[in-house]
Amino acid sequence: MDHQPASTSTGQQHKPSVSNGTIPGDCQGWRFPDDVTAYFQPVYSLTQRRFIAVEALARIQNAEGKILSPKQFLHTLDLSERRELSRMMLVAGTHLLEKLDHLGIPLDLSFNVDAGFMEDHDCSACFMGVIGSTHIKPERITLELLEDGDFLDGSTAAQRLQSIRETGAHIALDDIGSAYSSLLRLKTLPIQ
Repeated sequence: MDHQPASTSTGQQHKPSVSNGTIPGDCQGWRFPDDVTAYFQPVYSLTQRRFIAVEALARIQNAEGKILSPKQFLHTLDLSERRELSRMMLVAGTHLLEKLDHLGIPLDLSFNVDAGFMEDHDCSACFMGVIGSTHIKPERITLELLEDGDFLDGSTAAQRLQSIRETGAHIALDDIGSAYSSLLRLKTLPIQ
């Protein structure tokens, strides 16, 4: 599918913060959030034999014009920037759903959410703030949690995820690992 810019705000030159002090060449010379773009990947159901959703994928174009995937840049963003990135993907995704609905193509949306987004922040209010400004029902949205960090192991995680579920939205783990912790999370957290 065509990509859609996720933000029109003016950002500052991004100075990646990498713990070992070295910044990969690809991660230099881009602005957050200006250089962030949402790409949309179709989700096809083999059982329904049709497209059922789109997944909003964050990409950044660096100064040389190279498109970077989250694997290449996510580690350079601080928590507030990762929160903003998730919000930007939700906004871009709901705007696309509204356009598709207008064309008679009702699809659902999934987007990645850094688990740290919920660590010291009730994201259900933020989620409903974005959704409330559209005609998109929360039931059409799936938040795919990234498994980085220990937040998903805490009791706060279950409470915060439950508050998202109570809005009607769906919760999933993105790229479930094969480790025991992933299986335990499926059992103990309100994930569908």
